[in-house]
Amino acid sequence: MNVKKIITIAALSCIFLFLINITSTIATTIEAPLQIDYPEFPNIDTPEGHPVFLPDYIRYIYYFAIISGGIIAFSVVIAGGFRYLTSVGNPAQTTDARNQIIMALIGLTVIFGSYIVLNEINPDLVSIQPPIPSYLTGEGIVIYGDSNCGDGSNGYPGLYKEVPMGIKYGIIKGTQSVRSIDVHSFWTLESTPYLSKIEFFQNPDCTLDPLVSHTFIPNAPNVCVPISGITNVQCVKLTRHIPGVWLFSYENGDPTNPDPRRGVYKVFQGDWSNLPDGLRNNVRTIALVPDTNKGITYGTIMHQNTGPRYEEKGWAHLYIPSSNDMTTTIFTGPRIQNTNVDSITVFQTSELAPDRAVTVFENSDERCQPDGSGICQDARIVHEWSEMSPLTIMGGTITLDSNIARGFVLEEGVDEWWTGGDTVVTCNDVSAMNWIGHITWRTGGCFRGVSAIKFEEGSSYLAVLYNDNQNAMVIDGSVRNLGTYKFNEQTARVFVIRVRR
Repeated sequence: MNVKKIITIAALSCIFLFLINITSTIATTIEAPLQIDYPEFPNIDTPEGHPVFLPDYIRYIYYFAIISGGIIAFSVVIAGGFRYLTSVGNPAQTTDARNQIIMALIGLTVIFGSYIVLNEINPDLVSIQPPIPSYLTGEGIVIYGDSNCGDGSNGYPGLYKEVPMGIKYGIIKGTQSVRSIDVHSFWTLESTPYLSKIEFFQNPDCTLDPLVSHTFIPNAPNVCVPISGITNVQCVKLTRHIPGVWLFSYENGDPTNPDPRRGVYKVFQGDWSNLPDGLRNNVRTIALVPDTNKGITYGTIMHQNTGPRYEEKGWAHLYIPSSNDMTTTIFTGPRIQNTNVDSITVFQTSELAPDRAVTVFENSDERCQPDGSGICQDARIVHEWSEMSPLTIMGGTITLDSNIARGFVLEEGVDEWWTGGDTVVTCNDVSAMNWIGHITWRTGGCFRGVSAIKFEEGSSYLAVLYNDNQNAMVIDGSVRNLGTYKFNEQTARVFVIRVRR
């Protein structure tokens, strides 16, 4: 018999038996049309529960096809071997039987080889999981009325496994009221150890003394936590401690209990060159939350315009912790200098960073300044950390921690560079005007401005360079030519921040 005919007959037979099985199952389960018993195979989950998603059927048919194809190919190998043994003396049948065995072995290789390759590339390609609804992703917990998280439903009630009748459950995203429920277990949806406390209340607004408090163990998310039965729970409060810079689109935002009903919020642990919708030009609360486990504190610089570091982005406002004692610092309402923020710079502060000097240069590449007679003179100003001044914001009403941030101003009468001293070269032609700090020099081609800046070796600084129009650029290392970043001869004042590397 032709090999193709054997394979075709075997495949059609499997499909026919499969359809008969389903038809008979449906016919015998008219009274429960949603409980269909599918043919079972080892290690293959049959579509069950409610709702059943299309990927469940695709996964079942996919594995059914692989196993059926393997059985058919193996049967063809056996049949070919039998033909080969019984065709002695008939070269044509022997050749046909050998080809049948070879083709079947190729089919087996293709079937199981494709599975192995796809599984190695990405196991999700062969697992074919159903989509997870948005309300079951991200942050929060699921509370259950039994001690086994919905009899094993865990974080996805009713998705992979039907929650047994009579077991109540609720999906909690933040502080919210629930219908009266006796809680015996809960499952966390979060993939982070920073959900620090869960409190249950017997009133709908979470204001009375909590019934019980449970603190998560760090690095142990996605587990079912049985608890002693708590009756008549009407409100659940989640307390979080996610370190970083929290931004809220509403005033008095609380990073331990963010409320999506009041507006948009997001936590940042790195720079963001273009804030997301809802926060762009609408920052009403800034919260600097430390990482108490690692001893890290955060600070931020708010920028008027979008863009990365080493780019002038309009005004820049600095916010650092009020202390380094691992407490959250919140700026809200009148403590926000400007709500029209487009981008932010995020850094980790450090009081232990070494004290190093910051040097500004009149010429790029740290070159000296000729005095007009061929003698090369120094053209630099060195600012030691101990000599820099404390910083104030909000019109001088808030003084920033001088152990973290200090600054200096380039101005006439303070820096000899711009007072007509030895470092000023004599120029014959007066043809241009250049702004430096708060003064103007008419110097012709001999401009007087900062063209380079250098952090002393071993420093751990972040610097904000401001020009006389209060526009700023952030740098985190030495710059040999500020003209590269279109900030040449513009620096009027410098904020220096000690950061963690």
